[in-house]
Amino acid sequence: MLRCPRCAQRLFGPHCADCLREPPAWDGAVCAVDYAPPWDRLLHGLKYHEQMGAAPALGHLLACAVRAAQAPTDALCLLPVPLHPHRLAQRGYNQSQRLASVLAGQLGVPLAPGWVLRVEDSLPQAQTESRDARWRQMQRAFALAPKADVRDRHIALVDDVMTTGATMSALATLLRRHGAASVQAWAVARTPRPHD
Repeated sequence: MLRCPRCAQRLFGPHCADCLREPPAWDGAVCAVDYAPPWDRLLHGLKYHEQMGAAPALGHLLACAVRAAQAPTDALCLLPVPLHPHRLAQRGYNQSQRLASVLAGQLGVPLAPGWVLRVEDSLPQAQTESRDARWRQMQRAFALAPKADVRDRHIALVDDVMTTGATMSALATLLRRHGAASVQAWAVARTPRPHD
């Protein structure tokens, strides 16, 4: 399946109309699979039911997709999408950090957890109905950690699922504002557009 190198949605022609019309805040995206069976159940189990055994397989799946997409990994660091401290305390772990750890080992690139903080504990994106509501919710959700220096860094954001791209967009915008040289958006799964 061909995917847009910019937003990782399925491509049905030579160009992605969405990215031509409104380019995302990040430079490129890699997603391994669509958020559909059987992957949705594995990702749901990892995220909500402590099924840690899924992390190595899902991380490997994403590493294979990164290699297949020939995404640049030189001078790159991986930044897992952070959870708000309250949600992290409830869940006990960050599934994105688990996936990023697997990815770092498989690709031989450093991990940079803690560079970005989740400062607003909003509803989970899966419980937010509209695309506009998701985007508004994310606008002030993140802040750069006090000692994080992202200037001139090449960063790949790592998450389990990318739906509308609101989370990745908010993070990419923040990192760019603080001088990041490039930002990639990597996720195991991409939720297909409704009309796909």
